[in-house]
Amino acid sequence: MSALIWAYDSHENELDPELKAAAEFRANETGEPSEAEQTEPILLRNLLTDDQIDDILQQASVDGVWPRGVSSSSSSAASLPVDTIIEASPPPCHQHRFVECLQNDDDMTKKTLNSDLQSVPHHLAWTDEHVVLYMHMNDHWFVRAFGTPWSIILGGMEIQPWMEGVAPVLDEQWIGSDDSMKLVRCVELHHYSAGGGLVTPGHRDWGSDRTISVLLSDPDDVAGGDFVTYESDGTPVAHPMRRGDAILFQSEKLHNISTITAGVRQSLVVELWPSKRY
Repeated sequence: MSALIWAYDSHENELDPELKAAAEFRANETGEPSEAEQTEPILLRNLLTDDQIDDILQQASVDGVWPRGVSSSSSSAASLPVDTIIEASPPPCHQHRFVECLQNDDDMTKKTLNSDLQSVPHHLAWTDEHVVLYMHMNDHWFVRAFGTPWSIILGGMEIQPWMEGVAPVLDEQWIGSDDSMKLVRCVELHHYSAGGGLVTPGHRDWGSDRTISVLLSDPDDVAGGDFVTYESDGTPVAHPMRRGDAILFQSEKLHNISTITAGVRQSLVVELWPSKRY
């Protein structure tokens, strides 16, 4: 007799068992659920086009634009713009790990990375199978380089449940202005290779208001890597996504990424600070 499937992924197969602890964490939370946990994620289909995604990945990978793991004394750091390393900084929630990266040549460099990630632009390697590039650094590089995709993403982040999935049209003069950029906590490019994922129980984007995660890779080329949220009883919900789709959620809602078992998962994550726009 076959064992019972504990939960299903987006392809109706068994979900990553590494997420059992995360599901148990949610089920065992006591007290009134937070406002974030009472909300449902909003799935935005085809937020970015294939051409826009290809352009983002290509420009981010150009030699000399971004590091392949930064440390204060590495040869790669010496050739980068000063503000990429010293003046700019990642979001406060990640600053401790960023400082560790700058101070230790042996940690988080391409020498220890999975071979699929060694040429990938990144500031930090959270594990040997997961790297992240902070594209809000260097004077909001992403915003300056990709005006149209940025306006689409920011418009998508303005969506409220009562809008029925229709993104508002933002004033072009406001997009990229000082006032709009004050809302941006981080713009991150994530790469996960086989063995990577985000399975930490209780993971939330503490301190942010809204988070959007855009899938940049083709799910047909990746096994695993589902974006997962949880019901109040701990039941995992794996959200089916295609390349260019985005999921928008309240930042302090529990979420995870199931372990990648083949291929490389790429995603663009933007977090906004709390505001009173609505």
